[in-house]
Amino acid sequence: MERGVTNINLPEAGVKTLMLAAAARTVVVADGSKLGQVHLGLIGMLGDFDTLVTDIGADPAALAALRDTGLTVLQPANAAIN
Repeated sequence: MERGVTNINLPEAGVKTLMLAAAARTVVVADGSKLGQVHLGLIGMLGDFDTLVTDIGADPAALAALRDTGLTVLQPANAAIN
């Protein structure tokens, strides 16, 4: 988490970094399996983002640590798992 939000695709990370710089409000949408993964393309640090939207499968301890940084974390209350 101290590495920020990253992307495996470097050109895509560059575009997302520009979008981040231009945005008034920033939201990360990532499924729970992505939390804690680190890739080469840095998009921004956690403090650069306002909100994380993730799924119900995200690790509760990881979410608690993210909330402790001041990030708003949103998850579905009741998600149907198929």
